[in-house]
Amino acid sequence: MASFCVFAACGKEWMVMDKIRLTMDNALDALLQGKISAREYAGFVLAPFLAQDGRTCRGLLETLEAYFFCNGNIIKAAEMLFVHRNTVKYRLGQAEAILGWSLSDASVRLKVQLALYIRSQGQDDGKGM
Repeated sequence: MASFCVFAACGKEWMVMDKIRLTMDNALDALLQGKISAREYAGFVLAPFLAQDGRTCRGLLETLEAYFFCNGNIIKAAEMLFVHRNTVKYRLGQAEAILGWSLSDASVRLKVQLALYIRSQGQDDGKGM
């Protein structure tokens, strides 16, 4: 994970290069206003997952990517991942617990999906996150 972000005491806020205090509520606005980079945005949103052990992180991010790719269809995501649909439901529940936000909220889904997209673009050029 890049070193541009540091957790504040509450665990849900970040300071980004002393520019702005990020929360899940204002991170997308900060990105759109050019106050933070795309990498900083993705790093902030995905940090709770990246703080997990490698296997857990990969599994949750892979599940989220499949879930979004399948437009929220849990059965299709399960087929894509070659797991039972209850496994996908369980992993999505874990993701929500780690994030502290519900994926039933459209704005949260947008923010997470955008962060995953940004991360995938960074990995394509070998930079990764």
